[in-house]
Amino acid sequence: MTGQARPRLITRLDALMAERGISGKELMKRANVTERSVSTLRRNSAQLLDVCTVARICEALDVSPGELLSIEKESQ
Repeated sequence: MTGQARPRLITRLDALMAERGISGKELMKRANVTERSVSTLRRNSAQLLDVCTVARICEALDVSPGELLSIEKESQ
């Protein structure tokens, strides 16, 4: 893929949490997910995403996956 943009998954988790006034600890409780899962998604550093985790977070924030996740093209 030399010279081509590589896709990168980006989350809007920080913005969504701020909009709703929800802390990381509160989201962990509501979504029943680990601190590591929330932290990794907030930093956009996840290598793999667990679909159940994403679904729980979406449900806790009352958003669709498309509102939480987007794809950004990253140039090499």
